Amino acid sequence: MSAVALKKYEMCDVLGHGSYGTVWRAKEISTQKEFAIKAIKRQSLMSNNAREQFRAEVGALATIRHTNVVSFKEVFEDATSVFIVTEVAGQELYECIVEHGFLEEKRAKHICRQMLAAIGHLHQHGYVHRDIKPENVCLGKNDLAKLIDFGLCVSHQNKVMGNRCGSYFYVAPEVLDKQYSGGGCDVWSVGVVLFVMLVGYPPFYGESDDEIAEQVKTAAPDLTQARWQVISDSAKRLVLKLLVKDPHLRVSAKEALSDPWFEDAEAALAPTVPVATLLDTSKRRRSRSLELASRCFPEATELTSLQCQLQQCQLEESHLQADPACEIETPRPPQPPQPQKQKRGTMFRRSFRRKVHSVTCAP
Repeated sequence: MSAVALKKYEMCDVLGHGSYGTVWRAKEISTQKEFAIKAIKRQSLMSNNAREQFRAEVGALATIRHTNVVSFKEVFEDATSVFIVTEVAGQELYECIVEHGFLEEKRAKHICRQMLAAIGHLHQHGYVHRDIKPENVCLGKNDLAKLIDFGLCVSHQNKVMGNRCGSYFYVAPEVLDKQYSGGGCDVWSVGVVLFVMLVGYPPFYGESDDEIAEQVKTAAPDLTQARWQVISDSAKRLVLKLLVKDPHLRVSAKEALSDPWFEDAEAALAPTVPVATLLDTSKRRRSRSLELASRCFPEATELTSLQCQLQQCQLEESHLQADPACEIETPRPPQPPQPQKQKRGTMFRRSFRRKVHSVTCAP
């Protein structure tokens, strides 16, 4: 760590790694307050695009002041690195979803409202975040949500942006088409995050980046699976409003905040369906694998699994009632088809990484 940084801060532990560098939890020596320090290697800022993106990130952080946006403290540099100092925002929303499988509707509503307030404030000041996803939202006390990681943020000024950036599961159709302006792409991404919070799996998926992109551009969100049966109709309607393919017909963040769902004070019913199965807890990457095989293709596994469980119970009951001396061999119940764990695991590991290698990050 830089000697300049060590004069002011005591480095405690690493919060995360990325292609840009490392994020540290640090304690300011003079005040003993905790901060997050993002250390960016100078060699990663050699290109014009990288320098322009860095200036945009610092500019946005220094300009935006909002309850639901991470607070900026300072930026400094030395011979090898540049450092951005912000507040420590809390637990990643991603980790919260991993821990619980999905969130109760009342809690998802509280978080979604704050996300929309944050991006609405950004859009009002001429900025677009362009990388809204669960890893970039942190939850503090009482689920106070903070939007973090402004590495892809730009000042849009209603100009047309012509590149892809972000993570495939959360990127809007117009971004994939490389023709977009304004903050509509952030609204779409909030819609995807809301979908994931409510049910624990993304609305669009595939075995490759191209397949995911095709689903994003052409497929309609499926709200018919089991978990959606305990979600309110008003929540479903808002999800569909946020995930309108045409950005000109999609609601704005301000309009979404006026949706009747946020006025509904009734708490969502506690879910009665099984939570998603979480596999692979590898910590090699900050964004761990989220394996939701039974949610990806529930029509192929859920019913069969329930039928097998019923048959197993019937067989066990017949064993209890049978004569112990009888040596009739009981037929083995059929087993449900095994999900293709390797392919699906690979898909979710790729999609929930902080950076997707095939998506460019230039402004």
